[in-house]
Amino acid sequence: MKPQLEIANPASDTTTAVDSRSMFIPDRSLGGSMAKLWWQSRTGSVVCSITDQALAAGTIFLANVVLARIQSKEEYGLFVLAYSIYTFASGLHNAAILEAYTVFGSGKYSQHFREYLKVMLRSNVIACLSLMVLLGLGLVALLAIAPQLISKALLGLAMTVGILLSGSFLRRTFYILRQPHRAA
Repeated sequence: MKPQLEIANPASDTTTAVDSRSMFIPDRSLGGSMAKLWWQSRTGSVVCSITDQALAAGTIFLANVVLARIQSKEEYGLFVLAYSIYTFASGLHNAAILEAYTVFGSGKYSQHFREYLKVMLRSNVIACLSLMVLLGLGLVALLAIAPQLISKALLGLAMTVGILLSGSFLRRTFYILRQPHRAA
């Protein structure tokens, strides 16, 4: 008598006897659907991430085009100065807080993420408030030295830079939690 193998079909509760000399072809009905779900989840994450970046960059580009059209050269120049300051501050925030948060939050402290989130949230608040105060003091100094350079854009930047950078922190939190659809 030839030895036989029993192969369980996950889709049903039946087993099938197969001759040991016959070619073994595993049942891929469950594995195939799992691979498809994995692929779709990865594809969905990538699509959400690319959409997020496209919307952010496209919005900034359109805002610059509109502002260049409706403002005078001097007003637009002051806006570009304020935006350059924001871009510099955003780069510092990214290097000092967001990159460390992303690396350690998804790796070393992933098992204790809530505690790590509290520490990093506190660091983010301190950094953002400090930056707002620093820009506010810079505006006061600029008011004393050259009041003609004070613009609504610089004043708006000083008041909102903390909120804007905290939005970046929130978006990064969703990426760490592997929920990019919430970041977009």
